[in-house]
Amino acid sequence: MDDATDQQLRAFLTGNDPASRDPELHRAVASVLLPRPRAAGGPGRHRELYRRMRGLNAALGTGSALMRNPRRFFALEEWVAVADPALVGPLLIHHCFALGSVMRYGGPETRAELARLDTMRAIGLVLGTEAGHGSSNSPGAPRTEARHDPGTGRFTLHTPDASARKIMPGAALDGVDKTAVVLARVRSEGTDHGVHAFLLPLRDADGLRAGVHVTALPDVAGIPLDYSLITFDGAELPVGALLSEDLAARDDGVLVRSSTRPDSGLGPPNSISPSTWTAAASAAASVARAAVDIALAFARQRRTSGCPAPGKPALAHRNQQRALLDSLATAYLISALAHHAQETCTAELTGTPPAPGPEDPQGPHLLAVAKVAVCAEAEHIVASCRRSCGLFALFPANRLTEYADLLHVLHPGTGDSGLLRLDIGRVLSRRSPTPPGPGTMPRPPANPIDISGWLALAHAREERLRSALAPRSGPPGGRPTDEERFAHENNLILDGEQLVDAHVHRVLLEVFHHRLRGIDDPSARRLLRQLGALHCLNDLEDHAASYTAHGLIGAADLRDLSSVRRSLYDAVLPHVERLVRAFRIPRDLLAAPMTEPDYVDALTRSSG
Repeated sequence: MDDATDQQLRAFLTGNDPASRDPELHRAVASVLLPRPRAAGGPGRHRELYRRMRGLNAALGTGSALMRNPRRFFALEEWVAVADPALVGPLLIHHCFALGSVMRYGGPETRAELARLDTMRAIGLVLGTEAGHGSSNSPGAPRTEARHDPGTGRFTLHTPDASARKIMPGAALDGVDKTAVVLARVRSEGTDHGVHAFLLPLRDADGLRAGVHVTALPDVAGIPLDYSLITFDGAELPVGALLSEDLAARDDGVLVRSSTRPDSGLGPPNSISPSTWTAAASAAASVARAAVDIALAFARQRRTSGCPAPGKPALAHRNQQRALLDSLATAYLISALAHHAQETCTAELTGTPPAPGPEDPQGPHLLAVAKVAVCAEAEHIVASCRRSCGLFALFPANRLTEYADLLHVLHPGTGDSGLLRLDIGRVLSRRSPTPPGPGTMPRPPANPIDISGWLALAHAREERLRSALAPRSGPPGGRPTDEERFAHENNLILDGEQLVDAHVHRVLLEVFHHRLRGIDDPSARRLLRQLGALHCLNDLEDHAASYTAHGLIGAADLRDLSSVRRSLYDAVLPHVERLVRAFRIPRDLLAAPMTEPDYVDALTRSSG
């Protein structure tokens, strides 16, 4: 039976959110997604994926009901990520981009298509990224054109050249209805009205819509889908297809902007990016927890044969502790941030009061920071778990390769993390640095589990990096050419990335420290502080040059890190099972042979 420590560890991770332990959600996911498919890819696997998507929709009700309950949607993405990672992206795109855009921006003319998306009679896609122009949220992209005829009020879609073909949407499979949100640059009577979104029924039982040409791409082993290239040749958009809050046609057919919102290169989906960022962070944190669960179970029972102590479990060795206990620590931090992002996003979407936390109205959007931070850290965690498990991690049945593939997809998808980092860096560099407060210079805390001391050090590093960057971050003087502007910004990127790294670390610690205040059980509080200290030690080692260059640490601060780390491992190791149990991952959804006592026999049975 769980004691107070178990309960408070769970509360730290999820705030006792009912959606995270919803038995109906568990039953629906298990009934539809188990047993897991055996087919590696190809049309059969693609049809099975869409069948599963529709099965989940039928079991849980309409998609619009799910979108009106964001916490339940995020919990669904978490559990689906554990059970069948290939479904995470298609579900996120269908609900957040396609269905969400129509719910928010659609009018009377889109009701029929909304109903098809709501019941998944049509699978929703987003057509943003173009083959030769990078991510759809790059400035200046996309180049696909939506040409407007003021006389008829109609739009037609056109692909100006091969480099502007839409790439990667799952649209190549016959016999599955697809409806897409297409990002295109609006042109009318010689005027460029910027990038906006349009609703396009792409294919139905009769085949592709006229003016749409689809070329199938090779399958992707880890995340199989009917990927494609799409070209438009005068595809006529239905009346009411424009999904925009700031572009409309007057009675005489002339297009006018109803706001001064700058063209971001995203169109209306930019307004629903918070839900996509949060869903991506939720799924990433979930597979990070699952990977840690699997790898620690394996390391606790697998025996080693090397000298001087053959027969010891793998986890008894310091190198395994470094790989897996550090991963456990970071999994706790990113899970806290992902759950805080869920609270923040739900408040934004439902108009309820926001959860208290480290939001900064003048800083980068916390949900963008969460997407960048959680996905990056989760990728490190899964990679570390895979390495520690050796050849057993190669078998798909043990899930770790699938989790790594999902994280690879989440990085460029749902708002490219690399571009989000550049945007975050620009916002941070434009802010005035905070002058150092009175008193001594922050140093690594004498007590390594003093999280407030680590937080003060993180603040100091971020502010010193900002102070160093701020004088160079303004626009170049005079009337610079495009090449000069590029050179100026390009020369800021590497220093800007250091600032982003510092900011991300500080936000992780802010959320961790804030949630720690709500933990009053002494054992839970001590364990959490020890995990936080492990993460901070890693940051200190990873960025030792930066801390040193800005006068925040010296050689003496680094000299004893190994002994501090060993003492923390010894403190955490007896509680590993308790800490993993707090993840509450349903065993039927995890179902990795490596977690079984006889993992070789379990692996053999999984292939039969």
